[in-house]
Amino acid sequence: MHVERFFHCKGCKSEFTSKTGERKKRCPQGRCRREVTAKDDYWTIKRSFYCDDCEDKTTTTVYGKTTIKCAFNCGNVLEWEPTGGTIQRFFRCKDCKKNFESIAHRQTEMQCPYVGCKQKLYPIKSKTKFHGKLFGKYRCSSKSCNKTWTSAYAYKDYYQECKSCKSKSYPYHLIEHLHGGKVGDKEHLSELCGKCKSGDFCRDATRSKNRYGDISSLTTGLSRMSMKKRYQPSPSPTYSDDYNYHYYDDY
Repeated sequence: MHVERFFHCKGCKSEFTSKTGERKKRCPQGRCRREVTAKDDYWTIKRSFYCDDCEDKTTTTVYGKTTIKCAFNCGNVLEWEPTGGTIQRFFRCKDCKKNFESIAHRQTEMQCPYVGCKQKLYPIKSKTKFHGKLFGKYRCSSKSCNKTWTSAYAYKDYYQECKSCKSKSYPYHLIEHLHGGKVGDKEHLSELCGKCKSGDFCRDATRSKNRYGDISSLTTGLSRMSMKKRYQPSPSPTYSDDYNYHYYDDY
């Protein structure tokens, strides 16, 4: 069984495909004949591993490979660090009995790359992994409240508090941000965010003026503000999300 790969020749600007699995092909245009490398496969993750001792990088596209020995024989075992704001999705073709994975932006379906198959594949939700800051939907965990909201500062393992009843809730739906849109007028409030409360502040988080009602909370607040001042984050990129077009939290 072979996979179908796609090619783009920078010389003559032509596009072509190959169903024999090669990663390099000669451009079929008569006067060109350049050797062209296939585009990155949409069904694999190209992982990069950096060795601090060798100051060099190793890459692999092996399925599920998250650790690797340094290719320069220094003996170090290198770990893959996924990019923040990405979702790692896993797919399986039951006909071909093959597994695939992807961190492509919002890739909620894919076509089996094997020639002659063409089955549409969908993510295995139980295996999906969420990395870094994403756009999320929340529903209050209190049955008597049941309030819903969205947030551009959503993390899989961090809760947010309901603005009405202060119940802690985790996102029930996460998706990658869309880039290049307008910034909304809502602010991300750190006193409602589990990540900010842990001392690991989200970017551009703000605090309400009446947050500190006693000496204990004031001391904690000053400590966290001092931490944020020492490790001031760079400005956030601009996002536009297709749920409500707000970058900041929408309560």
